[in-house]
Amino acid sequence: MIFYDSKELLKILVLAFQSIQRSFLLPRSPQRSLLMSKKVQQSLMYVLQQDINNLDEDFDTNLLSKDGQHPKILRAYQSKQIHPETLIMINEVTNVFRYWDKKLVDKIIWPDIKRQCIKYRPFLAFDADKVKTTIVNTFRNTSQYSAT
Repeated sequence: MIFYDSKELLKILVLAFQSIQRSFLLPRSPQRSLLMSKKVQQSLMYVLQQDINNLDEDFDTNLLSKDGQHPKILRAYQSKQIHPETLIMINEVTNVFRYWDKKLVDKIIWPDIKRQCIKYRPFLAFDADKVKTTIVNTFRNTSQYSAT
């Protein structure tokens, strides 16, 4: 029998709820979910870097909604190409959720994603300045307009 301390148990419950929300299924193994979560949490900056490398070179086009449709980054999240942690960190430095609240026509999927992210945010520990620096440096280096 496996025993968890209260912090680990809380984390397992949060992960289970997050998993249910994303795939409508309970996770198969709480131990595996906890291990994967710890791995992501310990390497948040690496996860962020890998996820934003999957986006378009122009940062703004990833966030902008065209005709009320989901932007590229939100579609990438829905198709599990980026982690929820990345979406949360990007919102932390850009406040893009407020923009999407105004621009997105969808009143079913987007509010659910937003609610999940907002509820998951207190369980993430990261330095917003590092996130901002990582994003700026990544998109400055890949931008077609960067100074040479």
